[in-house]
Amino acid sequence: MWLSAEDIRLGKHLEEDVKPVSLEWFKRMPFLFLKEGNDTRIRADKICIHSHFKPKIILLLDQQLTAYNLTCQGMGISFISDTLVKSEKPDPRVVYYRLDHQDSSRNVSFYYKRTRYMKRAVREFLKIADEIV
Repeated sequence: MWLSAEDIRLGKHLEEDVKPVSLEWFKRMPFLFLKEGNDTRIRADKICIHSHFKPKIILLLDQQLTAYNLTCQGMGISFISDTLVKSEKPDPRVVYYRLDHQDSSRNVSFYYKRTRYMKRAVREFLKIADEIV
């Protein structure tokens, strides 16, 4: 079952009744992966191994945003976060799928010392991050 950007914004991809897709459906499709060492790349590699296929990687990129924009142009499939989908202008030509693998989600944490001065930009960043999540 595919999802729209609006479905992602509404959190439908997190609902249990949304069935995950098997990546085997896409094994002959071109993929846009991030470069080695990137956390999203490490997770994508694990997901593909778990799905018993080797993706046909046509481009190695530095950022999820670049991969997403190239996916919007029809160049290939990319692994991106729901946070990116929520923050970017939706492209009606792009559809999203829920993956059933432990590496398809992660927790993000921010740490700081309470006893140290925090710049206003950092406070605003943390405030925005909290609102997005």
